[in-house]
Amino acid sequence: MPLRKQQVMYLAIAGVVLAVSIGLGVVYCGIRSSLTAERALHTNLLVVAVVREYVVDHNGAWPRCWQDLEPSFSRRRAMFGWPEDGEDVRRYVSVDFEADPDKLATQSVEQFVAIQPQGPCYPYKDHPEVARLLDAIRQSRRAW
Repeated sequence: MPLRKQQVMYLAIAGVVLAVSIGLGVVYCGIRSSLTAERALHTNLLVVAVVREYVVDHNGAWPRCWQDLEPSFSRRRAMFGWPEDGEDVRRYVSVDFEADPDKLATQSVEQFVAIQPQGPCYPYKDHPEVARLLDAIRQSRRAW
């Protein structure tokens, strides 16, 4: 085979290997991002459910720290449990422990940001847990 054809064949093979490598890298990044978003979704829903239990059991009070949520609330949701997976939960979820329950009681699900993901997350406000939490806060305010 002439040298020129051999060089073209090697370049073509190198191009195919490079394209496949890039494609695999893109697929890997997509899967990794998707798994992160899935974990964030499940941890957010778990925290919303735990905070709702806290609000109901504490007459509408909002938790002031993660430790407030640990003693009496054991929950399991798909990938994670509370409090045994607390370290993972804290990595994926941000809770505004300074939130005012009176202000939260006036918010819609779309306005609610007191519990939110840290990083990529699939939509979690479409699930009924956030509405249930806001309803629990509203009901506690009516009871006063």
